Amino acid sequence: MRSRGFRRCGRVVVWLLAAAALTDALLYVADAHPLFADLQVYRLGLHHLGSGGAGLYDARAVNDAPFTSPPIAALLLAPLGALDVPAAGAVMTLLSLLALVLVACWCLRSRGRLLPVLLALALISVPVRNVLFFGQVGLLLVLLVAADLLDVTPHRMRGGLVGVAAAVKLTPLVFVPLLWFAGRRRDAVIAAGTAAVLSVVAAAVLPSASATYWTGTLWHTDRVGDVDGPRNRSLWGLIGHSGVTGAVLLALACTAVLTIAYLRANRAIRNGRNASALAIAGMASVAVSPISWSHHLVWLVPAEAALLAAPGGFGPLAVLAALTYRLPVSSAHVLAVLQGAAALLVVIMLPAGASTNERHRPAVVGMAGFEPTTSSSRTRRATKLRHIPLVRRRV
Repeated sequence: MRSRGFRRCGRVVVWLLAAAALTDALLYVADAHPLFADLQVYRLGLHHLGSGGAGLYDARAVNDAPFTSPPIAALLLAPLGALDVPAAGAVMTLLSLLALVLVACWCLRSRGRLLPVLLALALISVPVRNVLFFGQVGLLLVLLVAADLLDVTPHRMRGGLVGVAAAVKLTPLVFVPLLWFAGRRRDAVIAAGTAAVLSVVAAAVLPSASATYWTGTLWHTDRVGDVDGPRNRSLWGLIGHSGVTGAVLLALACTAVLTIAYLRANRAIRNGRNASALAIAGMASVAVSPISWSHHLVWLVPAEAALLAAPGGFGPLAVLAALTYRLPVSSAHVLAVLQGAAALLVVIMLPAGASTNERHRPAVVGMAGFEPTTSSSRTRRATKLRHIPLVRRRV
């Protein structure tokens, strides 16, 4: 009875800590100047729909930031432009928090008792706080990709939400080859097809904006920010690409990260560690993108979920949490290096193999029947052994 009481008290304390982290994050958002800066950029789309998108990529928000997303994003986010900034920010904040909770629940599956721990860790991290602070769509994109990769969406529709995410923000395209290499080729084709169809729709509705984006804006990475700037978390900012030596080194580093990420994420999917695959590929996109800001590292949510559920994951989890926390350092470049290291840590070290229990789980087959597995062929082989009084074998 006493131990049960201690456990109940512990759960209450952890939920209180999660509530405190949420309160602190919301206070951080409310203190923003200007309020929801990136969301105000998204709201530019509504005012250029009637002209076919003419001038969309020349317009500037109140913080002098330009619209940099593909044209389909202007269509999908246009309703936010019909609201004033506080109301649109409140809607985006609620949607982002809902996305955070859903992704956390999907990643933890049956380990729901860990949910408040994961939420608390996420809400004190710089990436999640800055997604809320700027009114960014990062958590919504993670939700879309997670729904497909974690098999939440119906089988016939899987891949479609990855395509939507890739159409709105190009970096989720990294998941299309992953689905293909992991044997989910139908999902990969649906993802690529969905992204293409949405881009065609945007071209039909916003022909001027589409022409401007695909022939010019997309290739001018300096519109997003300084690639060599001290705040860039990607390999482009950490390594630099000036001169032949820098360009070769950057190309080799990006190739190595993508190769490792695809090999490890593919292995994770085949071993049923889809949350790990989600985080590994997502963080790889952060590492190889020309420009990555702190809020792009929201793929740490499935990464922390995978480490919470993994035996011996406390050490790497503590390191990942420390690297993405609001460390009291005055140098923006130091923070960028630490958070860039966090992305690489996920790609290289997140658990991807079969767990110990899965590797050594025996099945008992006898007169009474057998222990079923997810493989119908293995089940059929086990069924043939019913006549044997007792067979202990791996299935």
